[in-house]
Amino acid sequence: MIETPTDLGHPEQQKKAHEDREAILAALAEGQTMEAAAAAGGIGRTTLWGRCREDGAFAAHVAQARDEGRKLRADTIAAALFAGAEKVRDDPRFTTCAIFALKNLDPEHWRDAYDQRFSGGLDVRTPRGMSAEDHDELCEQILGRIAAGRSGGDGAVTEAAADVALTEPAAGR
Repeated sequence: MIETPTDLGHPEQQKKAHEDREAILAALAEGQTMEAAAAAGGIGRTTLWGRCREDGAFAAHVAQARDEGRKLRADTIAAALFAGAEKVRDDPRFTTCAIFALKNLDPEHWRDAYDQRFSGGLDVRTPRGMSAEDHDELCEQILGRIAAGRSGGDGAVTEAAADVALTEPAAGR
């Protein structure tokens, strides 16, 4: 329940303003746009944004309702994708559109990349017969070649890349 300003005068005006605000919030929670929600409250989109700027408590309710609406829209789109809706099978553009909508509506759950972190130790041993300095230099050369795209393209350090790193002179020497 939201507070309605009491400076509206007559109790009937206060009641109407309260009902309009409730209609706006309900529309937003159902996933409507700000423009459609404003229309549900009998005002224009610009007026709605103005009221949000003027009334911080109302703005907080609007933000919460919009979040609920975004979640509802994302859930609806995801359900359509996973249920194999007719549009998905008939028109691959729908799938692409749905994926972009999900990324925008719920980026926390529908993003392309996830931040993976490694925790724990990494035990690196110098091969027999190689000094620590030669090992460090070999590692730098191999990593440099990987960065330069000379490891076969897949980023894997192959034996051949290690042999090349050992036999070719290092750049800048």
